[in-house]
Amino acid sequence: MGSGRIRVRGLVRLAADARGALSRPISADKLAAFRERVADALGMINERVAANTAGLAALPGPSRRAFLYLQGVDWSNASVDRSIPDDEHRPGSIRFMGLRSRFDALLDDLARHATDDRSAELFDSICDMCASHCDQMRTHGIAQDHLTPETGRIVGWITYFSQRERFDEYVVAVRTAGSLMDEFARSSTRFPGPVLVHFRPMSGLYRVKSRPDGTCVRLPTPMITFDEGAFRSLAAWIFTGIREREEVIRRTEGAAYESVRTAIDGRGFAQGAAAGAAHDLAVSFARVNREYFDGRMPRPHLKWSDRVTGCRFGYYASADDTVSISCSLDAPDVPAFVVDFVVYHELLHKKHGARWQNGRRSVHTRAFREEERRFARFTESEAALTRLARRYA
Repeated sequence: MGSGRIRVRGLVRLAADARGALSRPISADKLAAFRERVADALGMINERVAANTAGLAALPGPSRRAFLYLQGVDWSNASVDRSIPDDEHRPGSIRFMGLRSRFDALLDDLARHATDDRSAELFDSICDMCASHCDQMRTHGIAQDHLTPETGRIVGWITYFSQRERFDEYVVAVRTAGSLMDEFARSSTRFPGPVLVHFRPMSGLYRVKSRPDGTCVRLPTPMITFDEGAFRSLAAWIFTGIREREEVIRRTEGAAYESVRTAIDGRGFAQGAAAGAAHDLAVSFARVNREYFDGRMPRPHLKWSDRVTGCRFGYYASADDTVSISCSLDAPDVPAFVVDFVVYHELLHKKHGARWQNGRRSVHTRAFREEERRFARFTESEAALTRLARRYA
């Protein structure tokens, strides 16, 4: 018997693809091919797990949870439509080959050359990319909802910044943020210079990654509306650990930030799929909104997470008004009322917002907890989530 970690590439993606295959009608041939692909992957992993003294614990957490999810897939829930041609575009299925790498290279160039004469050339590149992808979609009959969420978000970004005044706003933001990030990074030994700032489609407030050519700081696109003071607070937070969160988060809740977010989302590219393999978040939201908010809660973006999680089952991001629910809940053995409870919990975050006191941000306030317990099956839901967390622990 061997020991050590078991590395499996593509298993998390396979679990996400399985959910996608079950969340919409699929041809019989494609379903059969997909089931065979999953069966082969599970068989290979079972052999490697059986030969390892550590068993399932030898799999990294994300791969282990994806494996457990795939083991529990009920293929009888698939909606087989024999009228669907095998070559027909399906919602959320189209990627443009090489788009991600070209986009990353473009953002690098914008970060490096925002202060020189290449900015005009880079604007032309964005316009060319926009025209090229629009032509491809028109020629091949690809609608917006045929694109994968990542492809759609990138195409939406490119389309938004193909207008000169918006591009100019991006360049100013890169110059300001890049200068301040460099200044603060020089006081840190963890992050090598130079700092390259990307404003891009993403969740969260920032991501930092050291690279051979420096440090890349990724920020949500609407942060182009930040002024120098807000970028200074963000840079201090990232590079010195000074927790100037209040200024940063307040800016993400402002009208200017919201305006950019809404403008990009309004192009129809930004939202992920609310329909899942076993549950539809749009249906869940409608129930919760009707029963607990008198139908008055504005609908946020609703999406399933890309990864199976073991403890955090939902998240509300005020920066882009998105409720993300763990795909761990998108299974036939998870009751609908449990999904409703997690959606309800995240909508309470949207309703109550955050409370600041002495520089500390609190989201689970007393008022929040009192209203949370009004959920009709609160105790049952909490118990079900505890059992689910143990399954994926």
